[in-house]
Amino acid sequence: MGAVNPLAVKHTVVDGTAEPRTHPTFYPLIEQWEKHTQAIQRLRIGEAFIRLPDDTVRKVKTPTLPSVTVPAEKLREVKDHYLYQFFRPMPSLSLDAPRNI
Repeated sequence: MGAVNPLAVKHTVVDGTAEPRTHPTFYPLIEQWEKHTQAIQRLRIGEAFIRLPDDTVRKVKTPTLPSVTVPAEKLREVKDHYLYQFFRPMPSLSLDAPRNI
């Protein structure tokens, strides 16, 4: 995945006597790229391709998690906590301040 092989053989003749007079048919590079594109587009929910440190690519699937129902008040508490803990208000911009252009 993610690389194409210009020497990938698509077809060779079956007739052994004709083989010396012919050459194999190679997969066009665009056809190989399209195969990769379609594999990505056909991923289902929870599936992904990952590239490992040894440069190999593997298809992985995440476990399916059960649906969870959270009371609205608890969800509001969690959101408020994250807003307080990790977000800061934007400083207000003064229209009177000089601009450096």
